[in-house]
Amino acid sequence: MSSGQKLSGRLGDGGPVRRQRLGDDVTRRIREALTNGTFRAGERLAVQTLADELGVSTMPVREALVALWNEGMIEALPGRGFRALQPRPIDIEDVFAIHGFIAKRLAERAAVTISTDVLDQLRFLQSEISRVVESGLGEREIASLVEDLNFSFHRTINSVVDAPRLKWFLRATTRHVPRGYYTTVPGWPQATLQDHGAIIDALAAGDGALAGTLMERHVIRGGRLASERSRAEASSEAVTDSLAR
Repeated sequence: MSSGQKLSGRLGDGGPVRRQRLGDDVTRRIREALTNGTFRAGERLAVQTLADELGVSTMPVREALVALWNEGMIEALPGRGFRALQPRPIDIEDVFAIHGFIAKRLAERAAVTISTDVLDQLRFLQSEISRVVESGLGEREIASLVEDLNFSFHRTINSVVDAPRLKWFLRATTRHVPRGYYTTVPGWPQATLQDHGAIIDALAAGDGALAGTLMERHVIRGGRLASERSRAEASSEAVTDSLAR
């Protein structure tokens, strides 16, 4: 398969797998599919099927499945391969709690060094979020646009901090929240709009303790909304399975 050929199946929407970092990209693609519900809980993860959908050999798929098993995202079946696990609401809240703690530390440090130019950029991004939320577009389109703006908002804050290890740990938590995830979380765009303004004000005042506290609350609030969505989906699936019996 050429590097530019369109891939098929459930894992093909993310574009061709990059050959330069094949193992990482295969792991990321399967992780995202597990997180966004592409695979149902208990579904067998057939190595050859995944390899065919991604257009790669079976070796990087096997390595990816072992890595994801070590992350606790899939279950190993002795002698029978792997199967998908459904992320539990508490697991989602744990990821966001860790993310929130790290984001808090970064915001505390950012308040000390943030410049007027960076604050202006944050205010611009916040005004764009407000414009999108109040635009009257469809819910998913609003959430998608706000997600991109929110990513830029947080990246802008983190960019002023010299803390490579903290940023590495932050990236590790965001692996479990793939792009596009928030488009399925009700209420998230509005929560983002509500929370950002106070964070900007605290940063502008140089109040690291307040900026950190607000940032952590903001991230944990997003995790709570995501876990509520997970509970609702699990309840709906349980009803569907019950009716199908």
